[in-house]
Amino acid sequence: MANAADERRKALGRRIKRARVRAGYRSQKAFADAIGISENSVARAEIGDERIGDKVFAAIEDGLGWGEYVVAEYLETGDESIFTDSEPAPEPAEPARPSRDELLMRYRQLEGVMEIVVEEQRRWREREEDVRRQIREIDAVLSGEISSPERRNVG
Repeated sequence: MANAADERRKALGRRIKRARVRAGYRSQKAFADAIGISENSVARAEIGDERIGDKVFAAIEDGLGWGEYVVAEYLETGDESIFTDSEPAPEPAEPARPSRDELLMRYRQLEGVMEIVVEEQRRWREREEDVRRQIREIDAVLSGEISSPERRNVG
């Protein structure tokens, strides 16, 4: 069962997300880049993660135009009137859709990753073939099909 502090963190996360989108940041990454923190920190703040530090909250407050220590006060008291937007933080109806440029960038990133994966698979197949060849050679030596001096010429 969630306690009041958990509920406040989650409500704060929803409020941060809504304010970010209203401020024109369609993605967590764009907002994070603008305020100088990691995308992961923004994501964790927006889900109400309890491991968010004061520096992250300070950057978010500044980026959203909220007053200093508003987040700490809200988390302590639950008083929503301290926010400059002073609206309640309902569940978001639908996540903000990434822009075309964001989708194209992500597509290119994934293409690059796929090229790396395919190349690594090719290398592993070559390595597998080499290991199998070595196993066959050792097996042949052990089974007496070829002698050790003949083994040196195999390859």
